[in-house]
Amino acid sequence: SGKITGGNDYMEKTMNKNKIREILLLCVHNASFGAAVITFILMLLIGLGLLYNKRFEISQFVINYDFQKILEYVVFYPVAEELIFRVFLLKILINKTKYGNLIQAILFGIIHLELLKLPYTIISGIVYGNVRMKPNPFWVSILLHSIFNLITMIVYKPFIVIMEKILHLENLQMITLMIAFIPPLILFIWTLKILNREFYKKGLYKAVV
Repeated sequence: SGKITGGNDYMEKTMNKNKIREILLLCVHNASFGAAVITFILMLLIGLGLLYNKRFEISQFVINYDFQKILEYVVFYPVAEELIFRVFLLKILINKTKYGNLIQAILFGIIHLELLKLPYTIISGIVYGNVRMKPNPFWVSILLHSIFNLITMIVYKPFIVIMEKILHLENLQMITLMIAFIPPLILFIWTLKILNREFYKKGLYKAVV
């Protein structure tokens, strides 16, 4: 009996460690995805400016949010959107169709009302849906959503501006952005491989249930 109890305790501890590792990897993966996305968007905007002979400064795209706005983007919107899309809507849709995860992700993208945001919000919606169906508690997808908003809207753009000044690349915006883009892209690919190999055998970005 003691051996069985000891074995169960060991299995429970191992499962807990694996779950913590999975969530940490998801957080790093999501943060790197956010950093790569916002840098790519800046590259597009700067590139379009060059195409039309209009010079943009990276600092022009940095918005200084007050504390209330930060709370909205990092707490209120993630909680509200995850409850609506990954708790209520996803549950209804996956009982009706194998495309339930894809449908909720597309609807999630559409409600953001910006064409530029549509691709990555749909991708994020698919990932958060898969995380939720793993199954994971809904707070995990809320955490990932909060991290993504924090990185894309508040943290990474000022970081790029600081890096640009440190490296004295004020007149070479595209070089700055390429330098800022490569590390999160590598981290994104590396964490995706680990997650798919160890935790998401069918793929973290699968759209069909």
